[in-house]
Amino acid sequence: MSDWLFFVRMGIDHIWSEDAYDHILFLITICATYKPKAWRQLVVLVTAFTIGHALTIFLASLYGSALSQPMTEWLVGLTIVLGAMYNLGFSADWHQRHRWLNYVVVIGFGLIHGLAFSGMFRALAFEGGDLIGVLLGFNLGVEAGQLAIVLLIYGLAWLVVKQWKVPFSYWRIGLSAVALVYGLYLMWERWVF
Repeated sequence: MSDWLFFVRMGIDHIWSEDAYDHILFLITICATYKPKAWRQLVVLVTAFTIGHALTIFLASLYGSALSQPMTEWLVGLTIVLGAMYNLGFSADWHQRHRWLNYVVVIGFGLIHGLAFSGMFRALAFEGGDLIGVLLGFNLGVEAGQLAIVLLIYGLAWLVVKQWKVPFSYWRIGLSAVALVYGLYLMWERWVF
C-alpha cells in the first residue's frame, strides 16, 4: 500500500512542480469558459482530461509511442494554443450548449498530454512495478492536484468576477489570451521541425 501511496504523491507532486506549467496552462484553458456555478461540469471535464491522459500513458507504457519526446512536448504546447483559440472563438454560452464537444476535445488533448509521461511509466513497469497500480496511483494524485488548481482558479474567478465586478467575458478572454500567448511561446521554444 505504501508503494501505491508513493505514486499518488508522485502525481500530486507532478502537478505542483515547476515542470508542470504546461499542464496548468491547459487546466486554465479548461477553466476559462466555466462560470463558478457550473463547477460540477468542470469537475467532470477535468476528470475526462485525466482519463484521456491515463489511457495514453497505459497504452504507450505497454507498447511504446510512435512520437519522439520532443514532438510530444511540442504537441502539448499546441493543445494549449488550440484550447485557448477554442475558448476565444466561442462564447461561454456556446460552450455550455455544446458540452459534449468540450469532452471530446479535452479527452483528445488528454491523450497527447499522456504521451509525455509514458516513457517514465514504461521504465517503472519493466522494473518490476505493477503498471496498473502505478498508473492508478499516479492519476489519482494528478486528479487531486488538478482539482486543487481548479479550486484556486475558481477562487480567483470569484474574487475578480463577483467581488471586483469584472465581466465574466473579460475573465474568460483574459485567461484564454494568456494561455494562447504562453502556448505559442512553448511551441516556438519546443520547435522540432
